[in-house]
Amino acid sequence: MICAAAAIVLADPLLFVGARAPIADTFLDQQNPDQNYGRDMALVGGKDKGILIRHNALHLEVPAGHKITDAKLHLTLMSGKPNVEKVDRMIRDWFEGPERGDRKEGAEAPALASTWNGVRRGVGWNGGGAKGAQDVTPVSGWSATIVDQTLTISGLGPAFQEMLDSPLKNGGLRLSMDSYCAFVSTENMVFGPQIELTTEPSGEMGPDLFAYEAVPSSPGASDWTLTIQNRGTADSAGAQVQFLVDGELKSETALEGIKVGGERRVTANLPIRINDTDHRLNELQVRVVPAGPDADSRNDVMRVPMQGIPVALDQRSQLSDDLLRRAVDRLNSHLFPFSRTSFARGGTLERVRFVSSTNDALVMISEEKAQSLNEETLAFRIVEALVGFSRTKDTRDDGLLLSMVPMTDLSWPDRLRGQAPLPEQKLIGRAEVAVLQHLIGKVGDERDARTAALPAAVLIRMFDPGGQTISDAAVSIQQAVRRPDGSFQEIGEVLGEEEVIGGSLILTPSSLGRDSFFGDLAKDLSNGWLLLKITKNGAETVYPVSWHRLAAEALRNPGGSANLEARVMLASNPVDWDRNMTADAAAEDSLDHFPAQIQSLFDEDAENATGIQIPGGSPYWLDIDIGRDRLIGAIVLEFEGTPWDELTIRTYQTGQRVAQARTWIREIDAPSRAQVKNGRTVLSYVTQTAQARYIRIETAADRPVKLLSVKIHPAKRKS
Repeated sequence: MICAAAAIVLADPLLFVGARAPIADTFLDQQNPDQNYGRDMALVGGKDKGILIRHNALHLEVPAGHKITDAKLHLTLMSGKPNVEKVDRMIRDWFEGPERGDRKEGAEAPALASTWNGVRRGVGWNGGGAKGAQDVTPVSGWSATIVDQTLTISGLGPAFQEMLDSPLKNGGLRLSMDSYCAFVSTENMVFGPQIELTTEPSGEMGPDLFAYEAVPSSPGASDWTLTIQNRGTADSAGAQVQFLVDGELKSETALEGIKVGGERRVTANLPIRINDTDHRLNELQVRVVPAGPDADSRNDVMRVPMQGIPVALDQRSQLSDDLLRRAVDRLNSHLFPFSRTSFARGGTLERVRFVSSTNDALVMISEEKAQSLNEETLAFRIVEALVGFSRTKDTRDDGLLLSMVPMTDLSWPDRLRGQAPLPEQKLIGRAEVAVLQHLIGKVGDERDARTAALPAAVLIRMFDPGGQTISDAAVSIQQAVRRPDGSFQEIGEVLGEEEVIGGSLILTPSSLGRDSFFGDLAKDLSNGWLLLKITKNGAETVYPVSWHRLAAEALRNPGGSANLEARVMLASNPVDWDRNMTADAAAEDSLDHFPAQIQSLFDEDAENATGIQIPGGSPYWLDIDIGRDRLIGAIVLEFEGTPWDELTIRTYQTGQRVAQARTWIREIDAPSRAQVKNGRTVLSYVTQTAQARYIRIETAADRPVKLLSVKIHPAKRKS
């Protein structure tokens, strides 16, 4: 169970497994009572410590109509001898907190960071270290075993079902250990905590009260109206409707019964002091307490950020409101809190809320922008509508560097901490967060005006995949729009022809022959992209510069210039595109295809190549022997349909073994890099020249792929 990223695992093979939200964890230390450990790599237990673990979006992961029959928690041991003394269920909210390294010496502790002394700044536990009767409730029937390096706590089904039934009290677990031990935290996305659930259909029918929507009478008003629907199969009895702000009960109203398919509205006046700087401290919680049977208790409650940006579906959209509600929930509980960026020390502050009427919305999602989406991908479309989202899957990449290029340490200002490439994890990048933070509380024309702020100039430092500065490269600049599939469509005339000198390129609006970088910037920001076509040694690559990256720089440094890094796929030596070194190559693969089948990949008559079918579901490799050590300049792969999502190309020389192979390219987002030529999907890789005889292409493909052609082009020696 420790082979996947930190995640929830549904044991029922018949269930649909959706996107996996991260697990929040931290530990509390009595010896350092004001210290938060939420982003540490280890979870430390002991007599004077407590470990907190929670799955933030449990209610999003278990399908409606199912109940949890069993649950287990798996932890990977780093050191010590764990002996679990007690397992409690947390009934108080708590906060993982930011990375300690982001804070300056003497800076005030962040507001949302749980410690031994308190839930957050100024709010203490009922008992120190989250041990009071109002902090936790004991879990019974659990047992703990350890096999190799894995500690498993079993018998947690009832506790997790209670968390599922009461999302407002889903505080996760508190583990008490009677001696020192340390486990891998969720900061390690491979060996972090895992929750294994066994579920089954509940079979419950009858009334089902549903907290559908909560909206203010007008922006900033204190009157809030909750709409409650009966989505069950029988008329409901009455209920009590509670309005809470930050967990404190503010209003309670008796509700009459609702017939099947009917709805009622309840209004409450909530005159509270609004915090204008942190949306996370202004949360409305609504709770419907049925007087009789209710088929699904998880939809009886709702969390609403009171100052969140209202989002609705365009009237033309064929999507359901429920999908949008789940997407909004995932943004607020999953993506925003877990955005690991230098701008958002506790996750981005901005929040969004669902509204059913387009009249109340500031952001509308249309059918054209959101077809056949699940809640996670729809959540990303919402962010895209907010800031012109960059689709990178590595937050430290953030569109500043190409995601498929291995990241090496560059001594350049404002680098994020840590340089090891992350596994694929769809989180929000720092440029998006910077813009979202700046737009907090802004609506209408003021919000639009703030988004138009751009720097006076842009300095782009250019590096090849090995981290060497690029010089003597020609650059052509053109404006573009981004299509829904992530590709670009060029618009207008070429804005300028420039040279990269000493690894740097300087752009200003005047150098592009206009008053602003993007001219007439569309209201939906769709044309907010500059495409840099960079040519060197006969190879061409495209590097996009987005509006939101420049806006983020302008917000940080008003009136100054933007400083960007660009890691681009260019050759260190000229490439001989007329020669293909696979013509006489020998090859084998992990599926033991016949030699004739593999040789079809190297057929010069690529138009009629049959290729090989790779079923997916397990790791695959293809080893190519080009006969002798030669200079590798470029590798081109052609596919029928969508290529692998990720792959690694490694090279090694005569007399070396596979274990000695060096990584030439590591690709983690192939579909966004692919081009379609003559009906085929093409991936082209050009980077630092490698001296090699053997080329190994590896992938952990999880779906079938048809590989049609492999071409390996030599590099020319520099004169």
